[in-house]
Amino acid sequence: MFVDNGFSTRKVHTARPVYLIDHILIIRALILRNLRLKHLNRPAGFFVEFLRPTVIDVTHYYIFSAMGKPMPGGIPVEEFVWAGFAVWMTFTGIWMPIKGSRAAPSVPFPGVSAMHMRIAICAWPVMINSVFVYGSFALMMLFGDSNIVFPNVPLFALILVITSIFGMGMGLVIGAACRVAPMIDPFLHILPWFLLIGSGIYGSITSSPRYMQEILVWSPPLHLVEYARYAFDPGYPVSLVNLWYPSFWAVGLMLLGLSLTKRYR
Repeated sequence: MFVDNGFSTRKVHTARPVYLIDHILIIRALILRNLRLKHLNRPAGFFVEFLRPTVIDVTHYYIFSAMGKPMPGGIPVEEFVWAGFAVWMTFTGIWMPIKGSRAAPSVPFPGVSAMHMRIAICAWPVMINSVFVYGSFALMMLFGDSNIVFPNVPLFALILVITSIFGMGMGLVIGAACRVAPMIDPFLHILPWFLLIGSGIYGSITSSPRYMQEILVWSPPLHLVEYARYAFDPGYPVSLVNLWYPSFWAVGLMLLGLSLTKRYR
C-alpha cells in the first residue's frame, strides 16, 4: 500500500488479517511439533498413545463382565464401558494439563499465542479417544458381537465438543485460581476423585436410589456420560438427564476462565 504524507510517497507494508484457517494451521503445526518432540520422530511412539485408553477400557470391560449384572436399558457391556470412559478420558485429558503451569509454556514462535498452545494440548485427547472408540467398535462389529450397532456419530461428536469446552473452561478457571491463591492447589488434587464418583462411570443414574439421583443430577459430567451411552445405544434411558445443563456449565466456565486468564496472566 502506498501512502502520501505530503512530502513523499512511500510503500508501507500492512499486516495481513488473520483468518480462521490461519489459526487452524497454527494449531495443527503445534500438535505435530509436540508429537515430534515427545516421541523423537519415532513412528512407534504414536501407537504408545493408544495404550492408555486400550488398557483402561479393556480392563474395565472384563471387570463389568465378571460382575454378570445386566446394564441399564439392556445396553451391551462394551457400549456401557466404551462410551463412559471415552467422555471421562477426554475430559480429564484436557482440564488436568490446562490447569497446570505446563499448559501454556513459553511461546515458541512469533504469532503463536498461549491460547494456541492450550487448544493444541486439548486436541490430542479428543482425537485419540475418538479414533480408539470408533476403531474398537468397527472391529467389534466385524469380528465380535453382532448386536453392537455403530454409535450415532453427530450426537457423539457434539458430546465430545461440549466435553472439550467444559474441560478447557474448568482448567482455565482452576489454573487462574491457583495463580491467585497457590495454597489451594494441594486441595484440588482430590477434585478428580469427586468428579469421578459423580460422573456415572460405574453406574447409571436411572438405576440409582432416589436420594442418590437427587444428588447425582447436579454433576455435569454425568449428563455427558449418560448421553454418550445413549449415542451408543438408542435404548439407553436418559429421562433424568439432558445436554443443556452441561452446555451451560461449559460455556459459563469457558467465559469465566478466559476472563480470569486475561486478568491474571
